[in-house]
Amino acid sequence: MIFAASRQGNLLIIKGKPTIADQDGRYVLEDIPEGTYQIYGWIDNDNQEGVTAGDIFGMTPHTVTIGPDENIYNVDFEIEMYISPQDILLSE
Repeated sequence: MIFAASRQGNLLIIKGKPTIADQDGRYVLEDIPEGTYQIYGWIDNDNQEGVTAGDIFGMTPHTVTIGPDENIYNVDFEIEMYISPQDILLSE
């Protein structure tokens, strides 16, 4: 899953509708409200509905600013095994 979010401590507040990349890694995030966010990628390996140790997780190293009626196209970032001792919670 790929999504735009703002972060408050260990809480990610998802903005707009998450999406999934195609087989070539391309994606579009649409209907994101105006603002500045990071883009996150996450594979929930343990089905615990939060980012926990053992999941695959990553984010852009920089923020992305969205203007009115803009979409996000194929911002590159890396994901890796999440090994932090603190879980990350997701909220919409």
